[in-house]
Amino acid sequence: MCSNRKYEYRIEPAAAFEILRYCAGCGRKTEYCSTGNFRVNANGRKVDVWLIYQCKKCRHTCNLTVYERRNPTTIPQKEYEASLAFDGE
Repeated sequence: MCSNRKYEYRIEPAAAFEILRYCAGCGRKTEYCSTGNFRVNANGRKVDVWLIYQCKKCRHTCNLTVYERRNPTTIPQKEYEASLAFDGE
């Protein structure tokens, strides 16, 4: 019997993770959920990409860094185009 079989699994979350963070609007730690939107900012030849999270209670927002000060050519093309499609929403 062969016991050297190799299995490869890919686990993908059904939804974005919720985070616990201090909220300036509520004045205490609250749950933040993803809005599903991205913010893209360019400075010269470098690009920043953030995922926008929002407090569940008061809707105060915060940005979580996805890519910071990266050359756009180093970001996978599909990810870069998808983040640009949601910019400004």
